[in-house]
Amino acid sequence: MTSLLVEWRTTYPGISVTPHEPGERTLHSALIERHIDVALLPELALSQHHPHTPIYFEPLMAAVPNTHRLAEKTTIQWTDLKNENLLLWSWGKDRIGRDFFATRLPGINVRIFETGNMTLLAFVRAGHGVTVAAQTYSTLNLPGLKFIPIDEEDAGFKINLVWRAESEDPVVGKFVAFMRDRAKPYWRVTSPRAASESPDPPP
Repeated sequence: MTSLLVEWRTTYPGISVTPHEPGERTLHSALIERHIDVALLPELALSQHHPHTPIYFEPLMAAVPNTHRLAEKTTIQWTDLKNENLLLWSWGKDRIGRDFFATRLPGINVRIFETGNMTLLAFVRAGHGVTVAAQTYSTLNLPGLKFIPIDEEDAGFKINLVWRAESEDPVVGKFVAFMRDRAKPYWRVTSPRAASESPDPPP
């Protein structure tokens, strides 16, 4: 996603993009009430009322302390985490988060932290448990932590760009078309089983 935003800024330097990162329900409400123009949502959170298109696939990794029993593994399975204390930030409270982990790790002991991602990772590093994080976090080279790929087909999710079907803002239409078209080659390579796209964005 970062590379797409860089390309957008290079191509249209006069049109800025302002991020907004609330919870799933707030994003849907903000889109409907026109407080935001587009949203990035995992496929699990998509609404049938909004057109959308896949932008990228976000793999998941287990984050454990360097001293953890799993730290020497190059990949793990979901079952390797079944006896662990799983620490999650606020998305674990949402229906999406609960359903996601209940399916993959039934019965696991979960602790929800009302805090930011970096604070939670500090608790993991201190030995309070493990977490499951987007692969993006592994690029931060955080000391004391090991990020291990989860070698399962369901260890990740598609991220979709979502917009209002009735939007008539030409800038929004240009942004949606830009992201959709630039993501197509990448999406075919990274997620060959991706579903076909929804209807075209506004002109």
